[in-house]
Amino acid sequence: HELRTQRAFMRHLLQSVPLKGGPKPTDVYVPSDEEYTTWLEWLITSPAENESPKEYIERVQEEYGAKSNVCGRIWGKGYVAYRCRTCGMSPCSAICHECFEKGPHRDHNFLMYRSVAGGCCDCGDPGAWKASGFCTSHKGPP
Repeated sequence: HELRTQRAFMRHLLQSVPLKGGPKPTDVYVPSDEEYTTWLEWLITSPAENESPKEYIERVQEEYGAKSNVCGRIWGKGYVAYRCRTCGMSPCSAICHECFEKGPHRDHNFLMYRSVAGGCCDCGDPGAWKASGFCTSHKGPP
């Protein structure tokens, strides 16, 4: 129901509010899912003139240092992840494949497992992972 309400709102918005460079308002225009996504990104980010949402996000990250020092990658059921008993602060601490490969874990006491319910990468999080085990991309808090 919520998705239907959001689509109805977006349809009304796209049909009645002329956005610069956007579709012309009409009574019969029905935007595609891709157009909904594009306009939602535009509405959320409010990029500068002639700047795509992706370019805007990259510019803000560059200007304000918004890149995270913690991975936080979220994975679903069936994803192959790693637990390093040498670096993890608890039996539930885990990292993604990319962080495992970019970290010092090859000679550690580690376990590769297939996630049953999903999870997220703890690399860079000092509450879940020892700093000595952070990968080259996620160095934790400054």
